[in-house]
Amino acid sequence: MGILLTTGGQVNFPGLGLTIENLIEGFDIFGLHISLSGILIALSMFLGLFITERLAKKTEQNTEHYLDLAIRLVIASVIGARIGYVLSHWQYFITDQGSVFDISDGGMSAIGAIIAGLLVSLVYCKQKKLSWLQICDTSLPGIVAGQIVASLGCFFGRNMLGTYSDGTFAMQVALQDVDVKAVSMGRASAHMIRGNFLQVHPVALYEAFILLVLFNLLMVTWKVKRMNGIVLSLYLMGYGLMVFCMEFIRLDSQKIMGSSFSIEHIVSGALFLTGAMIFVDQARKYHDIKKAQPKNLNPGKKA
Repeated sequence: MGILLTTGGQVNFPGLGLTIENLIEGFDIFGLHISLSGILIALSMFLGLFITERLAKKTEQNTEHYLDLAIRLVIASVIGARIGYVLSHWQYFITDQGSVFDISDGGMSAIGAIIAGLLVSLVYCKQKKLSWLQICDTSLPGIVAGQIVASLGCFFGRNMLGTYSDGTFAMQVALQDVDVKAVSMGRASAHMIRGNFLQVHPVALYEAFILLVLFNLLMVTWKVKRMNGIVLSLYLMGYGLMVFCMEFIRLDSQKIMGSSFSIEHIVSGALFLTGAMIFVDQARKYHDIKKAQPKNLNPGKKA
């Protein structure tokens, strides 16, 4: 009894000549198993709140609003993530309606969580008479940092697998560690199997890297922005574009009526367009404000 580190499963990156023989799975704490992916997802929430509170303090905002909102966001994101997952995989759940509310074996949609969070934060700001754009601009860098950690959690949990790849970053996951339901819902085929492994795109690692780039972009923008809403607009465009592209290589992507597109394509495209409209609108407002300001005259010259 006590605290024991649990490992298991092998992950190979043949194109890089890299093998991880015992991927960390989690910890056994006094007989209770806690997965590393679960720990990282929980850690992502605390990291996001920590960064958000620091940014709020720098702009002399009331941090209590963000703590109060965070509680609502956690609840909303779980509900939204499940609803998003069920809707995007409706072809599976229409024949197995009893598992709609069963989240014991996973089944969450990040984009569903984001949309739910945006809606709940909008309602909260209306109730408290706060600037929704300012709240979003302050919160989103922390949220992206949390998403990076959560993506790494998906990697350790062997979730978010892609379709077949023979590229440099192709990843081989032991068949025994692959989520059977995700494979049965997705586009797995015999040519993906290499011995006892499934060879795929490491989508979780792709997203972690893209989110890291997005995080740095948002932080730089937050420091130099002159209008609220610019950080929000860049996040919606960046995240929407990432999801749109990744959906083409997601193993569990459910295409619409035999097409190459899924519900996530539609939703992520809508997020991108919304972000672009917010960016244009805020840039126009900033331009109008600057134009309305009186021009500085040179006091050194006399008539």
